[in-house]
Amino acid sequence: MENTMMTLGKRIRFRFGTWNVKTLYQAGKLAQAGRIMERYGLNFMGMSEVRWNQCGQMVTTNGHLMLWSGMPNENDVHQYGVGLLINRSIRQSVMDYRFISERIMLVRFRGTARNITVVQCYAPTEDADNEIKEAFYDVLNSTLASVPKRDLLILMGDFNAKVGSDNDAIEHVIGKHGVGEMNENGELLVECCGLNSLKIGGTMFPHKKCHKVSWVSPDSRTENQIDHICVSAKWSNTLLDVRNKRGADIGSDHHLIIGDLRLSVKTVPNRKTNLRKKYEIAKLKSDAHRSAFSTTLREKLANTNEQNEHNIQQSWERFKEAVTTTCKEELGIAKNRAQDFISPDTWSIIDRRRNAKSAINTATSTQDKARAQQHYNIIDRRVKREIRNDKREQLNALARQAEAAAAVYNMKDLYTITRKISNTSKSRNVPVKDKNGVLLTNVEDQLKRWREHFQEVLNLRRDGIEVPQIRAVRTLPIRTSPPTKKEITDAIKSLKNGKAAGIDSITAEVLKADVNLKTEALHPLFAQVWEQEST
Repeated sequence: MENTMMTLGKRIRFRFGTWNVKTLYQAGKLAQAGRIMERYGLNFMGMSEVRWNQCGQMVTTNGHLMLWSGMPNENDVHQYGVGLLINRSIRQSVMDYRFISERIMLVRFRGTARNITVVQCYAPTEDADNEIKEAFYDVLNSTLASVPKRDLLILMGDFNAKVGSDNDAIEHVIGKHGVGEMNENGELLVECCGLNSLKIGGTMFPHKKCHKVSWVSPDSRTENQIDHICVSAKWSNTLLDVRNKRGADIGSDHHLIIGDLRLSVKTVPNRKTNLRKKYEIAKLKSDAHRSAFSTTLREKLANTNEQNEHNIQQSWERFKEAVTTTCKEELGIAKNRAQDFISPDTWSIIDRRRNAKSAINTATSTQDKARAQQHYNIIDRRVKREIRNDKREQLNALARQAEAAAAVYNMKDLYTITRKISNTSKSRNVPVKDKNGVLLTNVEDQLKRWREHFQEVLNLRRDGIEVPQIRAVRTLPIRTSPPTKKEITDAIKSLKNGKAAGIDSITAEVLKADVNLKTEALHPLFAQVWEQEST
């Protein structure tokens, strides 16, 4: 059965969200965001005030894809920043993404009838200078203008904008179910949506006020609707609902805003179906496992030799099949052990903090809200303290592992652990740039740029360069007979451990386990290749 992945498309409820998380520049915050996205069944979740500098992409321990755009330099103050956390089920549907600035980013998804473009924003506050606001909306308008007209456009994020419920003369932009009165930022957002044919989804659906507000002041006395989800006006009938989820908690004073769209699911081949298998080769260090591995492989190779195959490719396939099936049976497939450092006890405290937030939401009197808020603050401080302790314990455990590896001169594990401790092994892939320094996020554009690069590097012009004449070299007495068993044994023993396997998934450690057995199996195959001069 062909392995498939989902991409965006037609008639199911497709759920997404946007949230001002206040910061991801704290240990454990990204892991919490991933759990919340899974809990609410979101396909992607936009985030404002990420506070990660520079831009790039990374895959979380749960397989979700994180894209972010922040301040241009690593040493800049950690402020602003936007990001999009994409569920692992639709990672393959990402077509393109652009990091516009520390306040704007764009991601394009592949759909069935039409593609979907998502623009995540973090707008300046109401108190910001007018020049900053105008500059932000100038960039935002130019970004929205670049979106293909056939795409379903979703604009979302923290706009710090109150649009209110008075929609006279602007019914094409907002509905009748907004909260409060329009402020200056709200006027700018309405103007932007009008220019780009967008409709503000949070004003279209009748909900209680507590289910429409997105920000609550620390004293719980002021509530505003300043985070918004906007969609293309001509496709606004596909938007089924927009509301907040007050139960979601990440230590922010903003609520998670979710939207439901009527879309379809399309199955496409998974691009990762032919990945090499990784086996638990560490078991071969044990004499018992190595002996069992050799016994099983010897039996399988004996059955293979009885078939007396004369075709080289079939002989190799039978050898490879015998080795890989033995690895799977005796060693097992290596599991991805990457996991969050947060302990189960800390996760339980995080759940208690979520329950404390629910108590704030359900409190009826001012005094009850104040007591509930005080209790929440106490648990929130404890969560941060326990996460720091978990991070410290993880580093201490890695340090102990590094000491143990150094004691037995295991340099491979020592350097691997050192990279983890120094945080240099984290996969943060930054897209390649073209000759003008523009980021290339499309796979085809990246491949084209690499092709251009190597054509320039490897095809140098040699005009005016004299090529020296090569003197005749005497013929050396090289033996041309097929390789001997001793040569094959020496070649296997010279292989370096810890290297990635080829497309056959057979590592050096597997070949070195009972070298004589592998030599006996490979010698007639190599002789056959040598004599027929074919592979």
